[in-house]
Amino acid sequence: LVHVRLLIEYMNPVLSQRVFTDMEQKDMVLRMASVCQILYDKEPDKMSGEYFEDISLRLLEIKDYERCRVWCERAVKYFPKRLSTYTCQLKLYFSCGDREAFFRVLEQLKQSDVVIDNETLELIRVLQSEGSNETGYYTHLRAHETGRNRVCRLLLEKKKQNDTE
Repeated sequence: LVHVRLLIEYMNPVLSQRVFTDMEQKDMVLRMASVCQILYDKEPDKMSGEYFEDISLRLLEIKDYERCRVWCERAVKYFPKRLSTYTCQLKLYFSCGDREAFFRVLEQLKQSDVVIDNETLELIRVLQSEGSNETGYYTHLRAHETGRNRVCRLLLEKKKQNDTE
C-alpha cells in the first residue's frame, strides 16, 4: 500500500492549488477520498494525521460535509490530541452551520492540553465572532508560536465586550 500513500501525497498538493474546474476538482477530491478509504480499510494505522487533515479539508472545499464529517470523526478516534483534528472539526461545523457542534468542539479544545498556534487562534476568533450572535461565549486558550518556542496565554473576551470597547 505504499503506492496508495504516495498517491495521496501527490494528489493533495495539486488539489490544494485548485487548478481544475469546479467539476474536475470535485471529481478529483472524490477520487482522493476513495484512495484514502482504501488505505483506511486495509491499514488504518498507516493513515497519518496529515492524511486525515488533507482529505477533510479537500472535502470541505467542495462542500461535501457528510464525507468530511466521517473523516473528522475518524481523526478524533485516531488523533484526539492533534490540533488539526480540532481545526478541521471547527471549519466543518462552521461551514455547515452547526453552531452547537462548533461550540462543543471549541469547548473541548479549551479543556484539552492541546497547544494552539497563532494561526489557529486567529481562525477561532474569526469563526467564533462570525458564528455567534449570542453573548457569553469565550474561550481561554494557549497559543504557541511554532518555531520560536514562545508560549503565551491569550484571553478572548466575550463578543459583546469586544464590540463595546
